[in-house]
Amino acid sequence: MSRRGFAVRLAVASAVGVVTLLGVASPAGAHASLVSTSPSTDSVVDTVPDQARMTFTEAVTALPGSVEVYGPDGDRVDSGTPSISSDSTTVDVGIDPGGQGTYTVSWRVTSDDGHTISGSWVFHVGQQSGAVTLDDDAGDRAADVVAWFARVLFSAGIIGVVGVGAVAGTGLAGWRSITVPRAEARRVWIAAGLAAVTGAALGLIAEVADATGSNLLAALGDVVDVVAGSRSGALDALKLAACVVILLLVSVVRHRLVVPVALSWALAAITISALSGHAAVTAAPLLSVPLDVAHFAAAGVWLGGLAVLVSTAGRSVPIERWSTVAVVAVGVIAVTGIGSSLFQLGAPRGLWETDYGRLLIAKVTVVALMVALGWLNRRHLAELTARAGSALRRVRGETVAGVAVLAITGVLVSTVPATDALARPFSGSTSIGSVDATFTVDPARVGTNSIHIIFTDSNGGAAEVDAAELTVSGPGVEPARVRLTPITTSHYTTADASFGRPGTWTLDLVAVTDGEPANGSISVPVR
Repeated sequence: MSRRGFAVRLAVASAVGVVTLLGVASPAGAHASLVSTSPSTDSVVDTVPDQARMTFTEAVTALPGSVEVYGPDGDRVDSGTPSISSDSTTVDVGIDPGGQGTYTVSWRVTSDDGHTISGSWVFHVGQQSGAVTLDDDAGDRAADVVAWFARVLFSAGIIGVVGVGAVAGTGLAGWRSITVPRAEARRVWIAAGLAAVTGAALGLIAEVADATGSNLLAALGDVVDVVAGSRSGALDALKLAACVVILLLVSVVRHRLVVPVALSWALAAITISALSGHAAVTAAPLLSVPLDVAHFAAAGVWLGGLAVLVSTAGRSVPIERWSTVAVVAVGVIAVTGIGSSLFQLGAPRGLWETDYGRLLIAKVTVVALMVALGWLNRRHLAELTARAGSALRRVRGETVAGVAVLAITGVLVSTVPATDALARPFSGSTSIGSVDATFTVDPARVGTNSIHIIFTDSNGGAAEVDAAELTVSGPGVEPARVRLTPITTSHYTTADASFGRPGTWTLDLVAVTDGEPANGSISVPVR
C-alpha cells in the first residue's frame, strides 16, 4: 500500500471512529438526590409491604444487589433485582414477608452524572424494634484515592498528547509544516498516551468500585455489568477506547498525518470526559460542554507545550512563537474558565460557601502564579534564546505549578458543584444525652424554613423521646422558642422556623428520654 493510500485510509477510519464514539455518548441528567420513599421513612405500617420504593430527582442506575432490605432479625428479606421506572427516577425492590418490627433499607445508586449516592432508611411494621447495624464501608476507601489519581493521570496524559501534537508536531509554523514529533518530543508523546490509557483504565475500575460499593479487586469482576448497565460506566469505557487508539497511533504510526488524527481522538476523549462530568448537567449543556472542551484543549496546548519545552530544552519549539501561542492559550483558558464557573457556581457566594468554590479559588490562584511566571519568561525572550538552560528553570517552575493545577482539578471534578451544594438543605447531627439527634434544615436560607429532627440510639435504631423543645438564635438575634410537632416518638418537626438574616445560627435542643432531660446544640450556616 502506498503512503498516500495509507494516509487516506487512516483519516477515513479515524473520522468514522470519532463520530461513532461521540454518537454513542449521550447527554446526562443532573445530580440525583432521594426525595421520597414508600413506606415513608420512619413510618409505622400494619403489614409488610410487597416492595420498597425510592424516588429520586433525576435518573439513576441501580445495579443488582444495590438495594438491600433487612428484617427485624437482621436477615435480608429483599427479593429479586431492583426494578427501575421508565424515566429511571423510581427504584423498586421486592420484600419477602417477615415478622413485626423495624425494617432497614440500604441503597446505592449512580446518577447519570457519574456520582454514586447511597444511604439507608427505616420503616416499622406494627412496632419499632430498632434498625440493624450496617457496615459503614461506603466501598473501598482506596477507590477514592485511585479515582483521584486516575483523573490526574488521564488529564496529564491527554494534555501531553495535545501539547506534543499541537506544538512539536507543527513546530508552531502552521499545519503545512506538520511532521511526526521526533526524539525527546516523541518519547513524551508516547509517555502521554500511556498515561492517558492508564488513567482511563484506573478510572473505570474506580467507577465500578464506587457504583457497586466493593473494593478495587472485586470491582474487576463487575466491569462488564457496570459498563452495560450504567451511563457513567459506558462513558468511561468509551474514554478508555479512545485513549487506547491514541496510544496505538502515537506509538506505531510514523506518517505525518498521525498528528491531526491523534489530536482528533484526543478531542474525542476530552468531549467524552466533559459529557460524563459537571458540564453535562448544567441548565445549558450545549454551551457548557463546548466551553469545557475548549478549556481542556487550551490547557493541553499551554501545559503540554511547556512539557515539550522542558523535555527538549527548547530545541523543538521556536521560543518567540511559543510565547505568542501560550498567551493565546491562556486567554482561551481564562474566558472558558469564567464561562464554566458561571454555570457551576450559581451565585458568587458559592465561592466561599462551598467546597467546590474554595477549590476553584485554589486552582485560579495557582494558575495566576503560572501566568506570572510565564509573563516573566516572555519579558526575557532574549535570555530564553541565548541562555536556555538558566531560563528553563523558570519554565520548570511553571510546569510544577501545572502539576498542582491538575491535582486540584482531580479533586474539583469529583466535588459537588456549588450550584447543587447551595441548593441542598443543611443536615447535621449532635448528641443529646444518650441519644443522637439528626437535624435537617430546609432550605437553610433567610426566611421560613422547615426543620426535621430524628432521634436514634447508639445502634442507629429509632429512639423514643418523651418531649422535645427547640430554641434558635442568630447573629444579633435573641433566642426564640420554636414549636415542635411530634410525627412519631422519634421524629419531631416544625414548618415555620424563621431565620431573619444570613450567618451562623444556633439550634439549642432539649430532649426528655425516660424522664431525664438532656440538651445539645448545633450550628447551622444560613445563606
